[in-house]
Amino acid sequence: MAKVSYGAKREKAEVKKIVMYIDSMGHGGAQRVMSILIDNLTKSKVHVVLVNDFKLSNNETQYSIDEGVKRYYLQDKIEGNFFSKNIKRIHNLRKIIKFEKPDIVLSFLGNPNKRMLLATIGISVRKVVSVRNDPNKEYGAGAFHRIIANLILGLSDGVIFQTKDAQKYFSKSIQKKSEVIFNPVSDVFFDTKYIGDEKTIVSIGRLEQQKNNALLINAYAKIADKYPDYRLVFYGQGSLAKELQQLCSDLHISSRVVFAGDTNNVSEVLEHCGLFVLSSDYEGMPNSLMEAMAVGVPCISTDCPCGGPKELIVNGQDGVLVDVGNLKQLEDAICMLLNDDISRCRLGQNAKEETLRLKSSIICEKWKSFFEKIINCM
Repeated sequence: MAKVSYGAKREKAEVKKIVMYIDSMGHGGAQRVMSILIDNLTKSKVHVVLVNDFKLSNNETQYSIDEGVKRYYLQDKIEGNFFSKNIKRIHNLRKIIKFEKPDIVLSFLGNPNKRMLLATIGISVRKVVSVRNDPNKEYGAGAFHRIIANLILGLSDGVIFQTKDAQKYFSKSIQKKSEVIFNPVSDVFFDTKYIGDEKTIVSIGRLEQQKNNALLINAYAKIADKYPDYRLVFYGQGSLAKELQQLCSDLHISSRVVFAGDTNNVSEVLEHCGLFVLSSDYEGMPNSLMEAMAVGVPCISTDCPCGGPKELIVNGQDGVLVDVGNLKQLEDAICMLLNDDISRCRLGQNAKEETLRLKSSIICEKWKSFFEKIINCM
């Protein structure tokens, strides 16, 4: 008689297919992280299906995606009123998920998270959302907005946060099914040897209100005469480009401030720049700062909510933190580093060493472990 084994462990399920949803793959921090995850998952033989709200035109900057990834677009055009657009997107997303039958659906950013969780009501699929910015901005400040955000994210099976401060915005029940995972940094930045042979103060990011580029321009204007060889260079595009250019003109520094637009060679820019500055009013986990640190660039950042910079930088050890919106502190920090070659070198070397924990292979493995935990919690 064959021996019967009782209490045998159930075989651990693995993620074989995932639907990933974000508004678009245009240049942005969340999109960059999603592109790295897609690349890593496809190399791990996970079948990835990517869903976007609409297709960007060929002349719009966007992250490239492996041709083997199946793609859907929820709308042909971005036009339409708020309610009709969202109803159509939710309806089409629901149809895609029911047809594809993935093990997990993953969404990024506030509005896509809400649409995905509504679209999957009643569908037997594991749902993971990721909060990619300060929740007070992404979901709203105040008790009412928190209640709504907790109700909606309560429909999920798991939540990924970038920082502990972002996690604290939500209820204990959401926190219990969540994990804090920092953004992955591509190997190209770790493989880049920092030279720092250009006298440039560089900022990389969208030219939008959140980034408070005006603060950096005003700080640079204060110190420009002390350092006549240094230029201020912005990489990125945005709705405030003309306004910021006018500010430079008003401050009589236009000839020394460069608006270089988007670049596909971020690592090369960082390899040669003299100093990197992030002047944002708020951030999630700022990719541009992480990449600069991974290259070994001496960095200055505002200590902005929801806590990303302070989780990356130990002030004075591997970078410099200044208060949000504090012109004098930013001015002083720039002067301090431009005056001290030894400190710049030390901060850059420490930053490169500190960010090794953020290599894409390490971070993506944490994502996969979280997915497996979610699909095995029956």
